[in-house]
Amino acid sequence: MKSKKLLGVFWGMVAACASVILQGGLKIWSEPIIWLAGDHAFFLADMKQLIMHQGFWSSGVTGFPFGQVNAYFPTFEPLLRLLTLAIASFSSDVFTATKVFYIIGIAGIGASGYICLRFLKIMPPLAALGGIAFAVSPYFQVRATSHDMLAIYMSAAFGAALAVHIALMDREAEFFAFIRKPFFIAGIIVACTGGFYYAVFSLIMIGVALTGLTVRTGEFRALIFFLAMCATIVGAMLAIALGPHLSLALSGAPKRGPVEQFWHGLSVSDALYTLDWWSWGREHIGKYDITRPVTLVGEGHHEWPGIILSLSILASPIVVLAFAGRTPSDRRWKGIVCASALMCFGLIFASRGGVGYLFSELISPSLRGQSRIMPLLMLMAIFATLSLIEWFWQARILVTRGVAVLLALGLFAGSWHVRFTLSSRQAWMADPNTKALIASVKEMLVAKDRAKSEAVLQLPVTNWPEAAFRPDYDFYPMRYGFLFDRADSPTKWSYGLSDRQDGFRVLSNSFAVGAADVVGKARGLGYDAILVEKLGYDAKDLSIVVASIESGLSPSCKIFDDRMRALYDIGHPCHRSLPRIQ
Repeated sequence: MKSKKLLGVFWGMVAACASVILQGGLKIWSEPIIWLAGDHAFFLADMKQLIMHQGFWSSGVTGFPFGQVNAYFPTFEPLLRLLTLAIASFSSDVFTATKVFYIIGIAGIGASGYICLRFLKIMPPLAALGGIAFAVSPYFQVRATSHDMLAIYMSAAFGAALAVHIALMDREAEFFAFIRKPFFIAGIIVACTGGFYYAVFSLIMIGVALTGLTVRTGEFRALIFFLAMCATIVGAMLAIALGPHLSLALSGAPKRGPVEQFWHGLSVSDALYTLDWWSWGREHIGKYDITRPVTLVGEGHHEWPGIILSLSILASPIVVLAFAGRTPSDRRWKGIVCASALMCFGLIFASRGGVGYLFSELISPSLRGQSRIMPLLMLMAIFATLSLIEWFWQARILVTRGVAVLLALGLFAGSWHVRFTLSSRQAWMADPNTKALIASVKEMLVAKDRAKSEAVLQLPVTNWPEAAFRPDYDFYPMRYGFLFDRADSPTKWSYGLSDRQDGFRVLSNSFAVGAADVVGKARGLGYDAILVEKLGYDAKDLSIVVASIESGLSPSCKIFDDRMRALYDIGHPCHRSLPRIQ
């Protein structure tokens, strides 16, 4: 028994370590930064605030002088937030802490896939292969360093495994016995604390499985109990995410609409990308890429797993129909049918214009990004595929064992082309424009520290977190000064206010283009420096803003100036014996 446990731990370590290696986790130390652009700035800012001992729910370092309130952009990943807090307590560099987060996260995805597949009675070597396929996926490749918390989708494995296990039940008593077991308690906690989308999709899938059990048995107690548990979980999620700002639950979050389900729902046609290894497939993908921008906007593209897993998902209705009217006697086929039924529901629910749109319309539009159901579908497809491999292998016939080997190789090959996600991201850091951007920020910070500036007004005044884009400026660089500033810096930054905060309206009105006495107003609000992000303005507005600032300052107060940004010291006196900018 002890040797079996040790062997199980060994295969779990194989799944975790191989996932990290295949995603480039050992190569990312060659450069200081993995990635900087896009929504990744949100994650970096959260990590930096934790390093600086700011709270889960608010920050006094950003959004100065009014303070950033995170309830205006709430996160529902307490498990991952605890992980970032633990990492932040041992690190003073946000970029190093991010690397550690991803290494632990990828290992967690591989290990969670292995644990859940073992719970569903997949043999250890195949479960390890399944864990690797779960972690090294197109979904991770798309989400990593963009939607960072979504990229660490280990909670989805537990939601999918719980749903499949409950779908396999024949009696209501089995459910009530199951909820007292450690795997259910730990699984439901992990499933509901690893992210809003994964929590909701897990609860929906478990609810579907329980509804099927209710229909089969005619007993409602399990379903009623689960609905009450869901209400408790949702309340706890809101309390943890919003903390003392719970009253902002309805008004604080970014506004969503049901129509966004058409933009961010699951696109079944994107399964075509699994054929990009074949010239015939690439020909049709080329045609699809021409029409898709017109008909399919939004996110969720290029996320379908390899061709074996995608076929498993798409063929799920056929599998269910093949066994209609009878229950398979073989345990593996029963599991395949139950997983296929849940995958069918996932397709019906999450596809653009599917049942998920009705959910958005009638219940809540917050669940807009329904393509994010993919990790649950992927775990179910891996389980179904591995069950089929086991069935073929144990038939002990040369042909069937050959099919099993081919399926296993196909499963691994589906992950091979998306390996080294993290290390490949770092190639972007070698771009000359990126190097110039980082150099500009660092030189600005040197000038800021030389002037001993402790409160920086950032212009233009921009809404956090979702600002309107300009053709040549996306406003993410508004965070870069804070991100590259040293961890023990006393400097506070103005960017970080939601347009629903009164403080944002104060800054917007006070520092609009053409506003008078910009320097005086900034000093009155406690700022001792003004940072102008030049690319945030067009040429005409920039000249007006610069003129309004410089009219109230001596030339020596411009302490940094380049193509991208300019920094003004507005302290008393502003020059403080500093050399004039060249």
